[in-house]
Amino acid sequence: MKKVSLQIGAAALVLFLTGLVLILACRKTLVVTIENPGFPESSGWQEIPEGFTVEIEPEGVVRAEAMRIHRNYIRIRVRALSPGSADLRIRANDSGYAPGFLFDVGKGLFISADRIAFGGMQVLLFTAGLFLAAVSAIFLNYFVRLKGPALYSYLSIFSAGFAIFTGTAAISVLSAAVCNVINPYRFSALSSLRSIADTAVTSMLYTAVPMFLFSAAMIISNIELLRHERFRFANILGIVIPFILLLGMLLPFLLGLRGFSGSFRQYLVRETVENVYATVYMYFECMLAGSVICGLRAARRNAAYDKDYIIILGCRFRKDGSLTPLLQGRCDRAIRFCREQQEASGKEAVLIPSGGRGADESMPEAEAMARYLVSQGIPESRIIREDQSRNTYENMAFSKKIIDGANPEGKAVFSTTNYHVFRSGLWASLAGLPAEGIGSRTKWWFWPNAFMRECVGLMANRIRTEILLLVITAAVNILLSFLTIR
Repeated sequence: MKKVSLQIGAAALVLFLTGLVLILACRKTLVVTIENPGFPESSGWQEIPEGFTVEIEPEGVVRAEAMRIHRNYIRIRVRALSPGSADLRIRANDSGYAPGFLFDVGKGLFISADRIAFGGMQVLLFTAGLFLAAVSAIFLNYFVRLKGPALYSYLSIFSAGFAIFTGTAAISVLSAAVCNVINPYRFSALSSLRSIADTAVTSMLYTAVPMFLFSAAMIISNIELLRHERFRFANILGIVIPFILLLGMLLPFLLGLRGFSGSFRQYLVRETVENVYATVYMYFECMLAGSVICGLRAARRNAAYDKDYIIILGCRFRKDGSLTPLLQGRCDRAIRFCREQQEASGKEAVLIPSGGRGADESMPEAEAMARYLVSQGIPESRIIREDQSRNTYENMAFSKKIIDGANPEGKAVFSTTNYHVFRSGLWASLAGLPAEGIGSRTKWWFWPNAFMRECVGLMANRIRTEILLLVITAAVNILLSFLTIR
């Protein structure tokens, strides 16, 4: 992650210096667009007809240059001459005045209009958009290059999710910049900033269908889990969370349907709160998407055929000692990997069934799995039972002790159900066991719960970082809202 920080710092420095040079070069001129004060619309850019005059008061602060008309808009390039403030208006022969601009020229002849548009603003938009795009690309490259045990970390979820979040923001900023360049009479500086401020609300609209489908899948998932497993509070919570997600998704749109009759200050506060709320919600959506990507990637990966040990993670078995389909799938996946490795490299691996005895179980889970392995042709000499663990962390920690005692340099892989691979890899990392994971197939309804757990785990594991990032994004949204709501 240190390398990622250095890359982001380098990108920020290069773009800052480049942008600063370009902004200084553009600081004295500003292109503004004014609504046509009454002459006929044109089909393309044309010179302003005779009879229309530009009035600037006082003179000597700015000068109007390169005036052209397009449809019902006038585009004027204004150049700063000296520090001060000046009003610019266009007077038509019989139509009065067109809406004008208040220009401010500061030290260094930096020109701005109505305290929103300024010389070099387009450069700033492109620079900000390119920086966000660079951050997105850096995090995406970091995520793609994660391999083996390094994949199993909350940092991988964060890198995938943050790449999506900054990528979305980059598209919004660059789109606003391009529109402002190509069609400034429709996409003014004000409307460009407003589109950036509304990015999160717009993104929520585009992601409404996927979030609805995910929430529905999560409800079905937890209902099925309640049907097939013993009652667990987590499954009840898993039904409540989707309804919270749906309500959170609908809230901005429900508020938007209501009319507003308050003061300007109240309207400003409302719009700001809505944009900040939408940004926080979209951030959570991106981290959830990162969890989905990491879970699927971990489940689809196959470990290298160089392993000395294969750990099989236990779970409940039947009262008669036979394995449930879930547990049998884990054992079968381990057996298949063991045989594939032997055929590919000639290397034999030792299998470690891991799982202690529950209060209502007749034997340790490790023993039940070992009996099944023997029945499938695995020699007893290649099986080491780990029969003390009570959870996934202990599966990894106690198996690591066995491996360290027999062969400290031995390489390990763990076998579990596909939806459980990423989370198990997290526990392996916490236990200090550098192991890859392989997954067996199972019913689809196990997946939504797993993704949500990883997302919540990320938020809890990196709570300070998450709060800091959210505070920064909220501050940016507040600034944009105050600039664009006029």
